[in-house]
Amino acid sequence: MTVMKGKLGRGAGAAIVVIGLAMVAYHMVYVQVLLQSSFEHRVTHLAFALLLTFLSVLRGAQRHRVAALGLVFVAMTLFSMGYIRLWSDHIESLYGFAGPVEAAAALMLIILVLEGTRRDWGITLPILAVVSLAYLFWGHLLPQGTYFYHSYIPMPQALAFVALESGGAMGGLLLASADYIFLFVIFGGLIGALGTDRFFNELSKALGKRLTGAGGLSAVVSSGLVGMVTGVAMSNVLITGAFTIPAMRSQGYTREQAGAIEAVASTGGQIMPPVLGLGAFVMVTLAGVPYVEIVIASIIPAILYYLVTYLGVRVMALKANIHPPPEPVSLRALVGSSYLFLVPVGVLVVLLAARHSIMYTAFYVIVISVVLAYVRKQTRPEWRELIRHLVEGAQSGASVAVAIAAIGIIVQGMTTTGLGGKITAVIMSMGDLPSTLVAVALIGLFLGLGMPTPAAYALTAALGAPVLIKMGVPALAAHMFILYYASLSSITPPVAAAVLVGARLAEANFWKCGIEAMRLAYSLYLLPFLWVFESTFLMQFTDPLTTVVSLLVGTVSLSLTVPVLQGWALGRVALWERGLYALSALSLFWYLIDKDRRMLALGALLFLLTAVHEWRKRRRSGVAQPLARVPEV
Repeated sequence: MTVMKGKLGRGAGAAIVVIGLAMVAYHMVYVQVLLQSSFEHRVTHLAFALLLTFLSVLRGAQRHRVAALGLVFVAMTLFSMGYIRLWSDHIESLYGFAGPVEAAAALMLIILVLEGTRRDWGITLPILAVVSLAYLFWGHLLPQGTYFYHSYIPMPQALAFVALESGGAMGGLLLASADYIFLFVIFGGLIGALGTDRFFNELSKALGKRLTGAGGLSAVVSSGLVGMVTGVAMSNVLITGAFTIPAMRSQGYTREQAGAIEAVASTGGQIMPPVLGLGAFVMVTLAGVPYVEIVIASIIPAILYYLVTYLGVRVMALKANIHPPPEPVSLRALVGSSYLFLVPVGVLVVLLAARHSIMYTAFYVIVISVVLAYVRKQTRPEWRELIRHLVEGAQSGASVAVAIAAIGIIVQGMTTTGLGGKITAVIMSMGDLPSTLVAVALIGLFLGLGMPTPAAYALTAALGAPVLIKMGVPALAAHMFILYYASLSSITPPVAAAVLVGARLAEANFWKCGIEAMRLAYSLYLLPFLWVFESTFLMQFTDPLTTVVSLLVGTVSLSLTVPVLQGWALGRVALWERGLYALSALSLFWYLIDKDRRMLALGALLFLLTAVHEWRKRRRSGVAQPLARVPEV
């Protein structure tokens, strides 16, 4: 039986390679040739994703029961997805009125999606889906007249609604995954195969020698650049943390600090233009906002995020007296590998600015990246290495597709029963905008604790975005607000997936690492409130004076919280001084929310007093700790 399992595992591994490459080839060809209808395209995409998911179960099976179950899931995938694809025209015309065979195929699809999501993303999302389905099937049994009662929906019709209709598992979110999310996941997965990491390495070392923070700054720069492409926090930590965390540890950062810096810097990749994270692609579908507008709106928030993150890293370095790393910077390697990153990203920006579609842009960025890697012998990957990364990218994209199908099931269940509208009404009953924003932010944080960012964003947007828009918040600002809080799932305990990976790489205590990460990433917790009340932060400018004042006040208010949380400015600060910094930051922040000029005057006065006091204290103590060290490279 061991021999049989070994053959089964090898066979499943070979099938994963074949199907993974076929999935990549199909999606690349589909960009250029309309092979089938939109519904059939979604079915094919999800079929590939489910097959890759359950073949992975077979490949890793160590027990007979697991192997048998994997075979059953593969067979269910072939039957259900095969039937839906072959009879797609008939199924599209059902409008929810499914027969026994269609209902059986829909039930199989739901089981497959929930099990695949559980295996790749944990139990939270499937539990929410099961609760949503239970309410859909049996909510009519609740006493009539009660708040959560809904009308009876026949079981076959309910199954068809959530699994076969355009608003459920096969809905617009899955179309976004099939059209462009999958291709950008492939693009991000190619980084390791195409030699781009050489550019990140050398650039981060060069900057680390010029600015205080050394290895910490290297992590911020490299993770920001990688995150610009991959947009997945956990992947960013794994890609860049392998070399940044050991470098930080060797230079004097604690284990917890090293893991936290890498996690926070990688999480910023989800909001870093021009690619952003997968949640931004979902936003295109849910908000109806062009992707280019989302990219432009993200510029200032991303700059502020990484600026304040660096300030926190810099303070850590000053407190620990960490100096620039001794490794020499290879200018030849830096310049010689820069085109592998700069050219594809430049092409991406140009094509998006020219209003080409996202899938068209992704196609050419992938092609150009591979071609550039083969131009020079030094950067030319082996075919086996390229195939491995393509297959791994396909598996990552398949995992995202299955989770998105699960989100579609939940959203359609809430829509069909009217539950989403009822929850929205509860949120709206809070009355004032600040309280509503806090409630929506808490929902995003709660859902994000056990879900990937796209899932947390999609569910929170379904509940909270209509409320915020009805209260006068522009659609882009409302959805950006929700996306940012969903992104916090990567660094907010008790789950904090990016922190967990960073802590493992650093061999650090998870909880201490999580606390350090939250101290570094406080700007992400505060920043979304700014653009709800001041559109300047989303690149929507009014008059020049308002623009300059708002950006300056926002930057200063966020930066002032560094001494509050870290206890360090130009030097160590006392508790009462931290209080003054906090009061100054709060006053300036409140001015941006309320436009009360008295708060602006108070905040500016406190800022000047504390700055002068810190400067004099530093002069008296004779401590010369410059704002930036400039040693020889």
